[in-house]
Amino acid sequence: MKTTPVLFCLVVGFFAAGALGGCATLQPSPAAPAHGVPELAIWERISFGRNIPHGGEVTEADWARFLAEVVEPRFPGGFAMVRGEGQWRSPSGEIVREQTYFLSLNHADDAKGDRLVEEIIREYKRRFSQEAVFRMRLHVDATVP
Repeated sequence: MKTTPVLFCLVVGFFAAGALGGCATLQPSPAAPAHGVPELAIWERISFGRNIPHGGEVTEADWARFLAEVVEPRFPGGFAMVRGEGQWRSPSGEIVREQTYFLSLNHADDAKGDRLVEEIIREYKRRFSQEAVFRMRLHVDATVP
């Protein structure tokens, strides 16, 4: 997906709602400090469109296999996933609406975590001939209760 003002507003609204209602589902990063001490971390929200450019759609079986083969090995501590709908403006100017998977995960604010997320995005684009994947990175204080 390309980042456009329309998509940005749609996605920011979705992410803001998730930030307010779903924080309890986030897992602390593996290098979390002692209980109750905040740690600066990155919270990733990634939007994976399901339309395949030359026809078809990423199926539930395709997505389950992608999670098992690509996401789980990189983030064995856990992540959250939501099915939804999104839209974006294609390079030709057409508004495209599609089913979407939203992936939420967090990791330490370091090069390794960033690399793991980039690998996930690159593999989704390769497997499913995607032009783009929308990624939002937020700095958060992750506290282990």
